[in-house]
Amino acid sequence: MAGGSKLWAKYSPGSVIGAGEHSSVSILVRKSDGKRFACKSTRIDASSKSCSVTMKRVQVEAECLAKMSNHCGVVHYEEMVMDADAWHLIMELCDCSLADWIQQRGKIPEAEAALLVRHLAATLDDLHSAGIMHRDVKPDNILLVSAKNSSGGGSTTSCAAAASLVVKYADFGIAEYNCVSSAAAARKQLKDKVGTPRYVAPEVMCGSYWLPADVWSLGVTLYQMLAGASKVFSDYSTLGLLSDLKACAVTADACLDWDGIPGGAKDLIQKMMDKNPYKRPKPADIIAHPWVVATAALALPSR
Repeated sequence: MAGGSKLWAKYSPGSVIGAGEHSSVSILVRKSDGKRFACKSTRIDASSKSCSVTMKRVQVEAECLAKMSNHCGVVHYEEMVMDADAWHLIMELCDCSLADWIQQRGKIPEAEAALLVRHLAATLDDLHSAGIMHRDVKPDNILLVSAKNSSGGGSTTSCAAAASLVVKYADFGIAEYNCVSSAAAARKQLKDKVGTPRYVAPEVMCGSYWLPADVWSLGVTLYQMLAGASKVFSDYSTLGLLSDLKACAVTADACLDWDGIPGGAKDLIQKMMDKNPYKRPKPADIIAHPWVVATAALALPSR
């Protein structure tokens, strides 16, 4: 990983646990106390035409994490270290991603999936209330950590652990800040086409969208928990999916295999993936959905 004198003055390098085109994620150890952190390092190339965009995205990610730093449903932000050739976001080190957990287990049991989506909806509600739109909600960007090791505070309602785990949103690299949840603000609409094809809402590909696009992505994530990763738009190529998304031809009913999906969960996913973004439930409505209320309770420890 890239690192300069400021980073290595405080931390010792560990193993790289992820890498992308412009950034990498590695484990660091703080010299003062031996505590381990995750570090997302983004290369800063002043000669690149996209340098200003890269810097802006890192700054927005740091602002989002800092604003939500004490929320138990968001990875805890420690600090940003800025070296000449790279900027480093130092964050809480979690156990694994939701994508890894689904891959290991094949599917998530219904009661656990209901409890997880309740936590995720509660945090999404808080993010939207804070003016933050994630824009890349998917299992890879949701991290799991043992409740006893979790950093941050927050309400016990959104933090109650499924199978002793806390779920946390991570990777705010393409998040949008200052998305005030009001009718007047929503009329502004976002235009840039960002996100991951199998989770992105149709209106994003049409270039006019707002906070409900995150709800669509969470609906796909819930479906993946219950059906398994291989079932998510499995009949589509990436290009074919993007084309149909732009044409608003992708619907939950037509494009997902409902075999084995409980009726209550199907009803919720269909609502979350409504083609009309303003007919989708708000995060608070997801928490109050009858299937979530009844089924999530089954995953809680009996007293």
